[in-house]
This record gives sequence, structure tokens and C-alpha cells, in this order.
Amino acid sequence: MNKKEYLDSLEKELEGMSYKEAKDILSDITEHFDSGIQAGKTEEEIAEGLGDAAEMAREFKKGLTLPAVIKNKQKFEDAKKTGPDTFGVVFVVLMAIFVAIPLWITIFAALFFVASVFVGILGIIGVLIAGVVSGMFSGFVLSAIFAALTLLFFDIFVFVCMFLGFKYLFKLTGVYVKWSKKVWYQGLE
Repeated sequence: MNKKEYLDSLEKELEGMSYKEAKDILSDITEHFDSGIQAGKTEEEIAEGLGDAAEMAREFKKGLTLPAVIKNKQKFEDAKKTGPDTFGVVFVVLMAIFVAIPLWITIFAALFFVASVFVGILGIIGVLIAGVVSGMFSGFVLSAIFAALTLLFFDIFVFVCMFLGFKYLFKLTGVYVKWSKKVWYQGLE
């Protein structure tokens, strides 16, 4: 990725920041490229050294400056070379065993429960409709159909809530994995 491509990608990722902040960040990155080129590096080497533009933008949105972002990146790369931090490894494994894995098991069990209730309610509605059509049921049919439909709509509501919960849980899991990777190599600082 050359200088222009990197700056264009970073500018796109900085959407949502104020114009002045984004302009200052892009100016700092341009200066970083210019000084790197003067030192004899290629644009591709400089872009590779800066890392992913989306990750860089996230760091800037946290309020960090270019030197702090580069220092954090270098610190992480150095920690990766020396190997994992023993305490960090133990902590990440314990968090996975006692928090992450049971949470996912619980969520999948709840999803299975909602799906099975949904199928059961559809079965009840089918039986009631078949009874009405064949003339087997009498007075309680309307109340039974109303109760089954109420349960069906409640189940759909719970299912939608769980769907939205899963959506955000996947995002949080991504954040958790990145955090675990950092703790794995750097320990708790």
C-alpha cells in the first residue's frame, strides 16, 4: 500500500471525528511518511510499519497521538517477540474457562429453548386449527387459539431480543479476543 492509498483508507476510517482532528491526524501521518522517505524507506515499508489503517483510526479515536500509537504498536510487537507473559496466559485461560465458555454455552442453550418453544407453539396452533376444521373442539377453541398466538408472539419477541443480543455479543467477543491477545503477551499492566 502506498502513501496515497494508506491516507485515503485512514481518512475513510476517521469518519465521525471532527474535521480539524482528522485533518491534523492526516497531516501527522503525511509528515511520518515524508520523514520515512527521507530516511530511505519506501512508502510500502512505512505503511506496513504503521499497520492497518482501521486499527490506527481506532487508536486515534481513543485520543492517542501518532507517537503514542506507534509506541503502543512497537511495545506490542516487542512483547510478541519475547513470548507470552506467564501471568497473562493464566489470566486469559481462567477468564475463558470461568466466563467466556459458560456464557456461550448458556446463550446457545437459551437459543435452543426459544427455538423448541417456537416449534411447540406452532404445533399447538396446527392441532387447534385441525380440530376446528374437523369440528372436534367446541367452546374453548377461541381462547386456546388466542393463548397459543400470544405465546407465539411472545416467543418471536424473545427470539428478536436474542438475535440482537447475539449481534452485540459477537462484537464484544471480538473486543474480548483482542484484549485477551494483548493480556496474553503483555500481561496486566
